[in-house]
Amino acid sequence: MRRRAAANALLAATAASLVLTASSLTASASAAASSAGATLLVSGPNGEASGFPVEDEVPAISGDGRFVAFVRNAFEAGSAVWLRDMAGLFRPIDVPSGLGEQGLGFDAGYPSLSGDGHYIAFASEDPEISDEDRDYSSSAAGTFPVRDIFVYDRATKAIDFVSRANGQTGKAGNDDSSNPSISTDGDFIAFQTEATNLQRRVFGGVFVRNRFAGTTTLASRANGAHGKPLNGGFVPSISAHGRWVAFLTVVHHRHSHSLGVAVRDMRTKRTIVVSRANGAGGALAAGDLGEWPLRRLRDQGEEPRRRPRQRRRRLRPRPEVQPDDPRLPGQG
Repeated sequence: MRRRAAANALLAATAASLVLTASSLTASASAAASSAGATLLVSGPNGEASGFPVEDEVPAISGDGRFVAFVRNAFEAGSAVWLRDMAGLFRPIDVPSGLGEQGLGFDAGYPSLSGDGHYIAFASEDPEISDEDRDYSSSAAGTFPVRDIFVYDRATKAIDFVSRANGQTGKAGNDDSSNPSISTDGDFIAFQTEATNLQRRVFGGVFVRNRFAGTTTLASRANGAHGKPLNGGFVPSISAHGRWVAFLTVVHHRHSHSLGVAVRDMRTKRTIVVSRANGAGGALAAGDLGEWPLRRLRDQGEEPRRRPRQRRRRLRPRPEVQPDDPRLPGQG
C-alpha cells in the first residue's frame, strides 16, 4: 500500500544500516571498554530512505551507561525510536508506519530511560501503537495525529499508555504531549502536555503519572495541594524516585513576564522558583519569554502589555520575596 511505503522504507533502511554496523560496533565497544577516554559510535551511519535524508539525534542514556536510545529522523517520511545495547544489539522501540492526512510520516521521539534501561519513555504520533489513545485532533488547520506518551518495557516488550487522566483506564489526552522524563525506578513519568481533559479546569502543563497507582497529578501549580495552575509548564525533569519535578514556567514580575525554572515537591505540595539570585529573597531571573510561552499567554488573554504612562509618585520599599512566596501566578 502506498500509505505505508515511506515508513516501510524507513524501517528497512534503518534496520539494514544498523545491522550492517552492529558487528563493527560490537568490536568497537569491546575496544572502548578497555580504553579509557575512548569515543564509540552508538547509532548507524546517516543515509537516505526513499530519497529522504536520515539522521540520528536526541540521544538518551540509562543511569548505568549500558543502554542508549535515540531518534532516527527521516523528516517527511517520519521518525522512529531505537534502543542500543552497548553489547552491540539494536532494538526498535517504535517505528511508526503510514502517512497522515498531510501526506507526512508519523513521528516518534523524546526518549528517556530508567536507571538500568529497563523502561524507556517516549512520545509518538503512531495511531497503531495503542487502542487506548486518541488518534487524531481537528482544528482550523486540519486533522493531525495526537502525540502521546508511552513506556516500553525492555524485558516484556509491552507498551504502557501514559498520557491519560486519573485511573488505570483514564481518558487519553486530547492534545499533544511531549518531553517525558522517567524516574530511575521507572514508576513515575513527568511529561509536558497541551491536553485539556487530564484534570478539570486545567489547560495543559506538566503532569506526573504514577504507572502502578494509576494516578495522573498536575505538577505545574502554585503552592499547596490545590494551588492555582501555572501559566505554562514545559520540559520537565523528574528526580530519581519521583518526588521532585523541575520544569520551565512563566514567572510574573511586577510589570512583565519571563521564563523561569520552578520545582514542585510532589510529597509536600510545595512549589518554588529556583532561577533566582542567592538568598531566600533573591531577585528572580529575568530574560526573554520566548515565542511559545508568549503565544500561550496571548491565547489566554494575558500577553504582557506596555504599562500606561502614570504620574510620578513616591516609591515605597519593595517587599522581600519569602521562600514560600516565589511570585508564581496565583500567589500574589
